[in-house]
Amino acid sequence: MSNMLPKIIAPVRMYNQSYNPDELDSEFMNLVETTVEVLTLNLNAGTMRVRFNDSYRGKKKVVSQDISIKYFYDFFQIQEKN
Repeated sequence: MSNMLPKIIAPVRMYNQSYNPDELDSEFMNLVETTVEVLTLNLNAGTMRVRFNDSYRGKKKVVSQDISIKYFYDFFQIQEKN
């Protein structure tokens, strides 16, 4: 049995490498589509916990965050019951 976590492509909040605090409209984080590992599904809340690699100021790190479970359904072509 494999311990591989499912990987999907989904939009997550990532650090903006060109962030400049002196610019009024500069965003600290951007929504970016990237490959994420699905850690858990929370069917009651309609979210999933994912992790992915990100970097901030040249330092790479693994980040996790909750996003909509919709992307899991879309990736695996699962139809929600009404």
